[in-house]
Amino acid sequence: MAVVYIGCYTEMITSDFGGHGKGITCLYLNDETGAIKVLHEHSTINPGYLVIDNYKKMLYTITEIVATKNPVVKAFKINEDYSLQFINQQAIIGSLPCHIHKVGNAILISC
Repeated sequence: MAVVYIGCYTEMITSDFGGHGKGITCLYLNDETGAIKVLHEHSTINPGYLVIDNYKKMLYTITEIVATKNPVVKAFKINEDYSLQFINQQAIIGSLPCHIHKVGNAILISC
């Protein structure tokens, strides 16, 4: 058994780039049969990249949007049933943040 989180664009960034997904989807993958089942969906704007801290049971993501729409980094607690509980968010200075990486207690983001 494997649990996988996928971030999907929820709005268009430009006229020809973006998407219309739900946000963050949690999937159960049966690694013996290859069957996939949606466990949970969490609505959040353009979570282009995700990073998970397995030790703290946390998931972090960014809102991949232009500066005028106020991008943020968001923190979620991963519950026992793999659903997400929003904890907080912090503003990102810049436009179209994309990569997110966790180093120790820091979250690094590139714009």
